[in-house]
Amino acid sequence: MKTKAFHSLTGLAIAALGATVITGCATAIPGANIKPGASNVAQVEQSMGKPDMTWRNSQGKTVQAAYSNQPAGFTTFMVYFNEQGTVTRVDQVMDTKHFSLVKNGMDGAQVHKILGPQRSVDHYNNLNQIDWNYGYCTYNNGREVYSVSFDDRTMKVNGAVTVPDPLFSLGDNEEGWCVPYNPGETYAR
Repeated sequence: MKTKAFHSLTGLAIAALGATVITGCATAIPGANIKPGASNVAQVEQSMGKPDMTWRNSQGKTVQAAYSNQPAGFTTFMVYFNEQGTVTRVDQVMDTKHFSLVKNGMDGAQVHKILGPQRSVDHYNNLNQIDWNYGYCTYNNGREVYSVSFDDRTMKVNGAVTVPDPLFSLGDNEEGWCVPYNPGETYAR
């Protein structure tokens, strides 16, 4: 019984800390002034700050940037740029549509390009497995974790699972509550 109470209190403490961290930042994701077809890399960085991950073309120009508000949050925005450095689109990728793009046999670089940086990593030596964890908000307002499993010998994806988010659990494996991202909204980073 003490363990359950500890986990519930830990989840509440982490949630409170996460809310403090999220509301304490001034940058919004995605910036309301980011306009596909008009905004450029410099304007995106001015509005959203330095990205958590970037991908560059052979000329060294940014073609994709990831902005994540994990571990306390549950969104990761991918900003895509054309060869001239102009925004072509902004996608929130913490959803089942993007999770379905992760396939067995992919490597970590391919997973990062789809989902961005993971919020945490778990090692299971007895299973020869490494899990990359991504927190997200489900369509029914539940906090869950999508875990991508890699064979630690090949570092290739060999499975994935979705479970209630233990950082925000309400106890008895009951998922915490969240409000899913709706296009056009902004979230503090």
